[in-house]
Amino acid sequence: MLIAQHLRHDRIRLEMLTQPLSEEEREVLGGRAQRELKERILAEVAGFLEERARVGNRKRLLTDLINRERKACTAVGKGLAIPHVRTMNVKEPTIALLRSTGGLDFAAPDGALVHIFLVLLAPPYDDKLYLKVYREVAQLFLHEGVLPFLLAARAENDIFQFFRTPERFISEL
Repeated sequence: MLIAQHLRHDRIRLEMLTQPLSEEEREVLGGRAQRELKERILAEVAGFLEERARVGNRKRLLTDLINRERKACTAVGKGLAIPHVRTMNVKEPTIALLRSTGGLDFAAPDGALVHIFLVLLAPPYDDKLYLKVYREVAQLFLHEGVLPFLLAARAENDIFQFFRTPERFISEL
């Protein structure tokens, strides 16, 4: 699996630090609430990857992620978002997975909360990786048991092993 080639144990976070906005925050922010929450989520992603990947500049990476998200929402529905960007701020294709057990509002087209953020970063000259990873993700998430399995995983290694041999797990789901 291509995902397993670029995902490492230390690029999996079992519980995101970002929390949903409180009612008070939503009230104060008004129409900017959704954008603020997305930017907090993407800031966590950029900070997480700064420590674990070959990221050139965290602030520029965050700006690239935010600008990409403003072009089109990267939430795909059914609890999944695939924040992605081609940027000079990474030296090699990088995949990370961050999980929010309770879910976060990332403006998914189906209105569902996002639980799995599968992050894809690549240098600007690496276009083919996106299409191959999207195809893999689409095929995996067609199976109804994938999201519950990823949410129930107790260790990073469980998630890592799933992406190494998904056929083994899918047959059991």
